[in-house]
Amino acid sequence: WCVVRLFMQVGDSRQEIMLAYNHSENAFRLIQLPGWTMVDLSEEQKTAYESGDGLYVVWGYNAETGGMDIYTGTTKENVAKVGSFRADAFPKNGTVSAVGFGDGLWGNPDFSVTVELNYGATLNESLGLSEAE
Repeated sequence: WCVVRLFMQVGDSRQEIMLAYNHSENAFRLIQLPGWTMVDLSEEQKTAYESGDGLYVVWGYNAETGGMDIYTGTTKENVAKVGSFRADAFPKNGTVSAVGFGDGLWGNPDFSVTVELNYGATLNESLGLSEAE
Protein backbone atom coordinates (compact mmCIF):
# COMPACT_ATOMS: atom_id res chain seq x y z
CA TRP A 1 0.00 0.00 0.00
CA CYS A 2 1.03 3.57 -0.71
CA VAL A 3 -0.75 5.83 1.75
CA VAL A 4 -0.88 9.52 2.58
CA ARG A 5 -2.83 10.94 5.51
CA LEU A 6 -4.58 14.25 4.82
CA PHE A 7 -5.76 16.28 7.76
CA MET A 8 -7.81 19.36 8.50
CA GLN A 9 -8.18 21.18 11.79
CA VAL A 10 -11.02 23.51 12.75
CA GLY A 11 -10.44 25.13 16.11
CA ASP A 12 -9.12 22.36 18.37
CA SER A 13 -10.79 19.53 16.42
CA ARG A 14 -8.56 17.67 13.94
CA GLN A 15 -9.80 14.98 11.51
CA GLU A 16 -8.00 12.88 8.92
CA ILE A 17 -8.66 10.83 5.82
CA MET A 18 -6.23 8.48 4.07
CA LEU A 19 -5.65 8.30 0.33
CA ALA A 20 -4.59 4.67 -0.19
CA TYR A 21 -3.34 2.96 -3.34
CA ASN A 22 -2.45 -0.70 -3.96
CA HIS A 23 -1.40 -1.65 -7.49
CA SER A 24 -1.38 -5.40 -6.89
CA GLU A 25 -4.94 -5.37 -5.55
CA ASN A 26 -6.10 -2.83 -8.16
CA ALA A 27 -7.42 -0.70 -5.31
CA PHE A 28 -7.53 3.09 -4.98
CA ARG A 29 -9.64 4.53 -2.19
CA LEU A 30 -10.24 7.15 0.43
CA ILE A 31 -10.41 5.93 4.02
CA GLN A 32 -11.82 8.11 6.77
CA LEU A 33 -10.03 8.11 10.10
CA PRO A 34 -11.38 7.24 12.58
CA GLY A 35 -14.09 4.86 11.43
CA TRP A 36 -12.45 3.28 8.37
CA THR A 37 -15.25 4.27 6.03
CA MET A 38 -13.94 3.46 2.54
CA VAL A 39 -14.83 5.05 -0.79
CA ASP A 40 -13.37 3.38 -3.89
CA LEU A 41 -12.18 5.87 -6.49
CA SER A 42 -12.80 5.49 -10.22
CA GLU A 43 -10.69 3.63 -12.75
CA GLU A 44 -10.10 6.95 -14.55
CA GLN A 45 -8.69 8.50 -11.37
CA LYS A 46 -6.52 5.44 -10.65
CA THR A 47 -5.16 5.57 -14.22
CA ALA A 48 -4.38 9.30 -13.85
CA TYR A 49 -2.49 8.58 -10.64
CA GLU A 50 -0.57 5.65 -12.15
CA SER A 51 0.45 7.67 -15.21
CA GLY A 52 1.64 10.60 -13.11
CA ASP A 53 -1.03 12.99 -14.40
CA GLY A 54 -2.16 13.81 -10.88
CA LEU A 55 -5.39 13.71 -8.95
CA TYR A 56 -7.39 16.37 -7.16
CA VAL A 57 -8.80 15.54 -3.73
CA VAL A 58 -10.86 18.48 -2.50
CA TRP A 59 -11.78 18.49 1.17
CA GLY A 60 -14.54 21.02 1.86
CA TYR A 61 -15.40 22.06 5.39
CA ASN A 62 -19.19 22.41 5.57
CA ALA A 63 -19.86 25.25 8.02
CA GLU A 64 -23.58 24.43 8.21
CA THR A 65 -23.12 20.83 9.36
CA GLY A 66 -19.64 20.93 10.87
CA GLY A 67 -18.76 18.03 8.55
CA MET A 68 -16.46 17.40 5.61
CA ASP A 69 -17.43 17.09 1.95
CA ILE A 70 -14.93 15.20 -0.20
CA TYR A 71 -14.58 15.71 -3.96
CA THR A 72 -12.20 13.95 -6.34
CA GLY A 73 -11.30 14.41 -10.00
CA THR A 74 -8.50 14.42 -12.54
CA THR A 75 -8.81 18.19 -13.07
CA LYS A 76 -10.26 21.10 -11.11
CA GLU A 77 -13.05 21.31 -13.66
CA ASN A 78 -14.30 17.74 -13.22
CA VAL A 79 -14.18 17.17 -9.47
CA ALA A 80 -17.30 15.44 -8.20
CA LYS A 81 -18.51 14.81 -4.68
CA VAL A 82 -17.75 11.27 -3.51
CA GLY A 83 -19.06 11.56 0.02
CA SER A 84 -19.66 13.50 3.20
CA PHE A 85 -17.84 12.42 6.31
CA ARG A 86 -18.39 13.02 10.01
CA ALA A 87 -21.19 15.57 10.12
CA ASP A 88 -20.23 16.18 13.75
CA ALA A 89 -16.48 16.30 13.21
CA PHE A 90 -15.96 20.04 13.63
CA PRO A 91 -17.67 22.90 15.44
CA LYS A 92 -20.32 24.53 13.26
CA ASN A 93 -19.21 27.81 11.70
CA GLY A 94 -15.69 27.23 13.02
CA THR A 95 -12.50 28.58 11.51
CA VAL A 96 -10.09 26.32 9.61
CA SER A 97 -6.83 26.61 11.53
CA ALA A 98 -4.65 23.99 9.80
CA VAL A 99 -4.58 21.76 6.72
CA GLY A 100 -1.89 19.45 5.43
CA PHE A 101 -0.70 15.86 5.29
CA GLY A 102 0.59 13.56 7.96
CA ASP A 103 3.45 11.11 8.31
CA GLY A 104 1.71 8.03 6.89
CA LEU A 105 3.67 7.87 3.62
CA TRP A 106 5.10 4.50 2.57
CA GLY A 107 5.96 2.70 -0.66
CA ASN A 108 6.47 4.56 -3.91
CA PRO A 109 9.30 7.12 -3.47
CA ASP A 110 7.88 9.20 -6.35
CA PHE A 111 4.54 9.72 -4.59
CA SER A 112 3.98 13.40 -3.89
CA VAL A 113 1.18 15.51 -2.48
CA THR A 114 0.53 19.20 -3.00
CA VAL A 115 -1.71 20.80 -0.39
CA GLU A 116 -3.49 24.00 -1.38
CA LEU A 117 -5.80 25.89 0.96
CA ASN A 118 -8.50 27.98 -0.70
CA TYR A 119 -11.59 29.70 0.61
CA GLY A 120 -14.81 30.40 -1.23
CA ALA A 121 -18.56 30.54 -0.82
CA THR A 122 -18.92 27.76 -3.42
CA LEU A 123 -16.75 24.90 -4.63
CA ASN A 124 -16.11 26.63 -7.96
CA GLU A 125 -15.10 29.84 -6.24
CA SER A 126 -12.64 28.07 -3.98
CA LEU A 127 -11.13 26.28 -7.02
CA GLY A 128 -10.84 29.57 -8.89
CA LEU A 129 -13.41 28.58 -11.52
CA SER A 130 -16.15 30.82 -12.87
CA GLU A 131 -19.69 29.75 -12.09
CA ALA A 132 -21.55 28.00 -14.93
CA GLU A 133 -23.95 30.19 -16.85
